[in-house]
Amino acid sequence: MPTHRFLKLKDEKKKVILEAAVHEFSRVPYSAASINQIIKEAGISRGSFYTYFEDKDDLMQYVLRGIQGRLSGKGPGSP
Repeated sequence: MPTHRFLKLKDEKKKVILEAAVHEFSRVPYSAASINQIIKEAGISRGSFYTYFEDKDDLMQYVLRGIQGRLSGKGPGSP
């Protein structure tokens, strides 16, 4: 799960980071997905990434929970 620091970011900043992650995870196989590419696209530093998420697995789990929540109508981004 993301850290409290990530959850306190402005929605727009969170959106940029998550969109960069989704783009990277959909572009290449998960094993080849690069934190460097995600942070470059999101415009954040490596240090910032690690204050928001423990690692790539942590970020992927958060992305998948968000997708699952939207599909079920119970998560972030659902009406």
